[in-house]
Amino acid sequence: MIILDAVKNVLLMLLFAAGFSSSTAAQEKLKVDELLDLTSQYLNTTPKKAAASLAQLKLSESIFTKDQEGRYYFYNALFLSFSGKHKESVTSIESVIGKILEPKSRIRLLYQLSNEYTIIGDYENALVAMNQSVLLLPKIVDLGSKITTLQASINLLNSLHAYDEAMVYANRMYSLEGDGESTLSKCYGLANRIETGFLSGERQQTQSLIAETVRICDANHRQVISVMAKILAAVDLIDTGSSDLGIDAGLSLLLEFVKISDPPDYVIQLEEAIARAYLNNGELKQAEHYGWLAYQHAQASKVLKMLEKTSETMAKIKRAQGDMASALDYYDINLALKKKVLDDQLHKNLAYQRVKFDTQDKANQLTLLEQKKQDPQHRETAGAKN
Repeated sequence: MIILDAVKNVLLMLLFAAGFSSSTAAQEKLKVDELLDLTSQYLNTTPKKAAASLAQLKLSESIFTKDQEGRYYFYNALFLSFSGKHKESVTSIESVIGKILEPKSRIRLLYQLSNEYTIIGDYENALVAMNQSVLLLPKIVDLGSKITTLQASINLLNSLHAYDEAMVYANRMYSLEGDGESTLSKCYGLANRIETGFLSGERQQTQSLIAETVRICDANHRQVISVMAKILAAVDLIDTGSSDLGIDAGLSLLLEFVKISDPPDYVIQLEEAIARAYLNNGELKQAEHYGWLAYQHAQASKVLKMLEKTSETMAKIKRAQGDMASALDYYDINLALKKKVLDDQLHKNLAYQRVKFDTQDKANQLTLLEQKKQDPQHRETAGAKN
């Protein structure tokens, strides 16, 4: 971590305490905006570098505007998350969320809070934060914030296997900008329809959305989303027995990620699928190459489901090669991971049911209260008629 010059810190504190003219105060606020922009840039490129700018920003906390305050807390939580300090990120958000009332700033913090709770396995609180953020959507004008909030909800619901509910949010995202032909919200909405559709087993209908998604996302300069849609389609080809077609489509897509040391989860999914396709074709050398690549990337990503899937594929490849000792090692690893996946899913399901029941209970209570308010008026109206 970069260490700040202590003398500069002391001097800066003294300057704030001394009190400036209004023009100097305006300059300081401008400096805060510049530091916030720099922090955002670092978090999108090299997150470790954000430590220095966040430390500088903390010294200016007393002069933050409401917008600057919201951005700072969000970036700080994001930095802690990138540093693997997920519990600390939760604590930092929970300590300030009560005073952040501006909808756009609050929704960003709730989005991050939901993600952090999901990462540490506290699915019940993740769902609560998700529901709170969705309730704020009508107050949000910014399209990016709306898409981000719905995306977090879809991700969480898909992980809970609540595909019907996830599809509702995907459709809501698709319709954010009305009837426009090739809008950004349609790009993201279609991409989520594709992912949720494949997860829920609606393969034929989902495959029919690929071409439209690629066209709309390319028109919005979101080629990464287009590639993701193509990858999911290639994996589906392999899953449904079209190994050769899946391999051809998958290999061309992997070329776009050869220089990335930490590929996204859907690329690891494609590597694992290609390994299975080569295994089905009896091409064991190629199967091992892509299977090992997927397993290494899964270990780096620490995504439990991908670790479980890639270890099983490697066990099958080693068995096909006649290397029973290595196959047994992978099977042992896979068995332990399967247990973790099942335990994790059970935990998710229980949390989802509790939150769903609590939400329905509150909705029923509100309905009863509304009915009680309306009943006296109804009786008065009926009496007047008589």
